[in-house]
Amino acid sequence: MKRKCEGIPSCGVAGFISMAGNHMIIFNYWGNLFDSQGISKNKLVLGVPLYAQPEDPAVKPVSYQAVINNNPKNAAKDRISMNGISYYYNGSATMKKKTALALNRGFSGMMIWGGWP
Repeated sequence: MKRKCEGIPSCGVAGFISMAGNHMIIFNYWGNLFDSQGISKNKLVLGVPLYAQPEDPAVKPVSYQAVINNNPKNAAKDRISMNGISYYYNGSATMKKKTALALNRGFSGMMIWGGWP
């Protein structure tokens, strides 16, 4: 079955971005698209997740708070195993890198999204 937004690099779940290391591909895609259309990059905002996406799509995501409550050292990681399930998220180093990218590339700012209890 073809995904609804197949071919769009940002299609998918943010947790997988850190898992696959695709955040630069996605970042460059949108920056280049705006450049090619003559649109200022300061109209772009980089969204970052505050939740952990499980490797298995049948399992529900968990909050960043749950990841940290499981072990405060998880803040420095992008992947953990909790209750036998692998979860991917943006740890502190990845968040710093994404913030620097947004600033250095002229994006307007950052947006945090999540919402899982």
